[in-house]
Amino acid sequence: MKAVEKRYPGLDRVICATPLGTPLDGQLENLDRFAKEVIPAFRDTRTAAAAQ
Repeated sequence: MKAVEKRYPGLDRVICATPLGTPLDGQLENLDRFAKEVIPAFRDTRTAAAAQ
């Protein structure tokens, strides 16, 4: 995701989806991992940009 952000600097939204038929427990596991491992890397960037 950081590579996408670097390549498209104006991009501020992406769509993340799960394939149809993915079991609910798998979806929840993926969302939890996304929340813990991806979002924090972007939170600091957006906070800094908003302050400018």
